[in-house]
Amino acid sequence: MKADITDNPPNCWISDGQLTVAPQAPVESIVQSSRQVKTVQSVYTSPQLDFRHRIAFDLASIPEVEAVFTSEYGRVFFVWTVVKERSQEVYQQLYKKEQELIEANQPVQFDFTILASRGYDPKTVITDPLAQIAYARS
Repeated sequence: MKADITDNPPNCWISDGQLTVAPQAPVESIVQSSRQVKTVQSVYTSPQLDFRHRIAFDLASIPEVEAVFTSEYGRVFFVWTVVKERSQEVYQQLYKKEQELIEANQPVQFDFTILASRGYDPKTVITDPLAQIAYARS
């Protein structure tokens, strides 16, 4: 039997570069004071986070990163990281960061790309018209 998304809606999604976390089901808690005991309900809610900037600044913690661009399409969050030159050492550092981001942001689906600007303006390296700059080193 094929499951419909309405049967099991996602608990988070990305829209316009914002990560939204769905409110969780109410949780009953017992609160006790010196005079009485009562059951209360609390609901976890989360404000929208600036997801694309958080991802970009995390990647930009590597000094060789010149710029980070992001885009979203459906349920996939695309990230282009621009570095000055190709370097196995820098690429390995970025791969590690990307893996950490994937693990920390389940169930978001990422598509990471690393590009070398080789002296060109990083803004001219990305050809996707939907890509938005999330970080640029000055």
